[in-house]
Amino acid sequence: MTAGPPVPGLEKAVHQSQGKVPAPTVERLDLRGGEAMEVFGRRQVAQGYAEAVWFASATTFAAQTLLPGTWQNPGAFTRHTSRMTAGMTELTRTTVEDCWDGDTEACGIVYAWRFYVSQDEQRYELQPEGPLVVDHVISGSRVWVDRRSDEPRLAVRFEQRGDLRVRMDGEDVFLPLVKDATYLLVPAPEGTNYTWQIDWIEASTTELDSVPDTGTY
Repeated sequence: MTAGPPVPGLEKAVHQSQGKVPAPTVERLDLRGGEAMEVFGRRQVAQGYAEAVWFASATTFAAQTLLPGTWQNPGAFTRHTSRMTAGMTELTRTTVEDCWDGDTEACGIVYAWRFYVSQDEQRYELQPEGPLVVDHVISGSRVWVDRRSDEPRLAVRFEQRGDLRVRMDGEDVFLPLVKDATYLLVPAPEGTNYTWQIDWIEASTTELDSVPDTGTY
């Protein structure tokens, strides 16, 4: 994997996690041709990728959602919805509310959007010292044109992985979490300080087998 130049604002995107979650190592996007470049332009596609990476970095692994307790409230799970269209903002809000009301299916969707550790988690607990996540990487990136709506949307897909540092059965281990997500983007309205808005998120998650925490990261 070749790491590309830093995406602007990545450190700022995760700064509210108070050093507990590192900014990811980001794979360089291949911008050599393709329909997305023909429809939207190379510069716009590169900016869409950067903004999708920024959003994922700010929301997938965040102390506000990972840490059980008072941090976890509906507001923590709806941060940065200003980056979304009105429809996606409303869907996010209602899905989070349904999860808070005990809807298991809604909680599964919320978890795919933003990893969290629930207060009733029985298998493990977060390690109290050091970072919450290590080996934070975004890779497998690709873009294309999504035509399922009236207007073409820029589809940005990548895999986001981080190793959660937890204590399981009395041992400190890494619990690898993998999110495979596609962000469907539409041009942002004039007057905003970004270029694209998120119109839809398709995401799935995988939890890999734990491995011993080596203490080196």
